[in-house]
Amino acid sequence: MPHISEITENSDKILQYVVDNPGAHLRQIQRALDIPLGTLRHHLEALEKNEKITSEKNILFRYYFATGFLIQNDRNALKILHNETAREILLHLLEKKTVHQNELVGNIGITAPSVNWHMQRLSSLGIASISKSGKHVVYELTADPSNIVKLLKNYYPKIWDKWSDRVSDMFLNFSEEPEE
Repeated sequence: MPHISEITENSDKILQYVVDNPGAHLRQIQRALDIPLGTLRHHLEALEKNEKITSEKNILFRYYFATGFLIQNDRNALKILHNETAREILLHLLEKKTVHQNELVGNIGITAPSVNWHMQRLSSLGIASISKSGKHVVYELTADPSNIVKLLKNYYPKIWDKWSDRVSDMFLNFSEEPEE
């Protein structure tokens, strides 16, 4: 039987991880903290019962957030930022605001059905919209770009650094193109 200090230590460690990594899902927390899955589930349920954290299920995952820290739009964006492919799509939308499905397929290197699946998630969370223009499927960012950038800076500084370098390079390339 675990000692009471171990139980408190695990709960504290899990709570701190959720505070530092809002929107983390079960397996992500388990990998980061190396706590057995059953033990982790028990502590997450106890923390939620004691209103220290909240959780939201969205399609495949249950996402965990510290209680009272983020508004719904921020929680929705963080759910997307945790997934590498969805995050890459979101970054393309941030760069261009409106993109065609074929453009995402070519730039990200995933199939059109995969793009569609991820965009359905973005749309269901109110982050992007989906429309048709003739034969083309068009995606448009509907979330506040400055808010997404703020979340990237605060919770994903390494990704922000890499992405901001990419955007800087893009602007430098535009400025270096000769005028006609």
